[in-house]
Amino acid sequence: MGGNETLDVRLYETGHSWNHIPQPTPAVFVDAWDKDHVKMPCSPRSLYVENKVSVRRWDVIQRVLSQKIDSATAFQIAVNTYNNRYARTWNVDCLSAALRQRPDFVPLLQKIADLALKAPDLVTQPVPLLRQNKERSLSLSQLQIACLLANAFYSTFPRRNATGVNSEYSDFPTINFSSLFCGTGYTDESNVEKIICLLHYFSRVFDKDGPPSGTVTFTRRCLHSPPDFSVSEVLVGSIPFGVSSSCLIEDTQGTALHVDFANRLLGGGVLHSGCVQEEIML
Repeated sequence: MGGNETLDVRLYETGHSWNHIPQPTPAVFVDAWDKDHVKMPCSPRSLYVENKVSVRRWDVIQRVLSQKIDSATAFQIAVNTYNNRYARTWNVDCLSAALRQRPDFVPLLQKIADLALKAPDLVTQPVPLLRQNKERSLSLSQLQIACLLANAFYSTFPRRNATGVNSEYSDFPTINFSSLFCGTGYTDESNVEKIICLLHYFSRVFDKDGPPSGTVTFTRRCLHSPPDFSVSEVLVGSIPFGVSSSCLIEDTQGTALHVDFANRLLGGGVLHSGCVQEEIML
């Protein structure tokens, strides 16, 4: 788990004032189609076969998301247009149920589509992958994150629908939201509530006061000499445990031992059915 490489990447220009939206950098979209970056929906190297002709997938996405999307049915037709391979297996039952509960969120479908189409202007370089064994920080503006999530909402990210163990991104969490929208008849209620939560997030992005102007940094840390628990002879029962109603785990001092039970993927299975807690710290 060790590594000496440390890299900080910012997708926006520094020096902006707190109440102004950071400007993306570089000024014009620069593509990278490799194993170290997220393959972007707007990449000219993302191709799609339409009417037996290979075309730029982003051109198809632009065409269909520019049309009126005012219902779950219209949403499904749009998404299936550039994900035709999955048209017979994907459905939007959970999205339909969420919009029945919150009809006031229906207008967000078009706004989210419009935001997704701004990807070449807002996220002007591919997002680096925070791979294992490399310490790296990635900083984005809140508006850039919203744009990426808008594309995830419409399942525009290429090479991310395959989920097999040998698929290109098998070691990374799911990006596209298609799995969240599908009704399975099992724990659909939790998915409906997740979708309502997401739609509420987008309602805040499109608030009358304007889009958010903050920034977010994600950092991956590595243990250079991790303990090998497989050969440890220390018995769990020999470790003293204490309970406090006033002290946070993060604030403990001295020789306190933290144990973190977490899903191997950031976010766990949040884009699938159920609502099992991703991380538990003791």
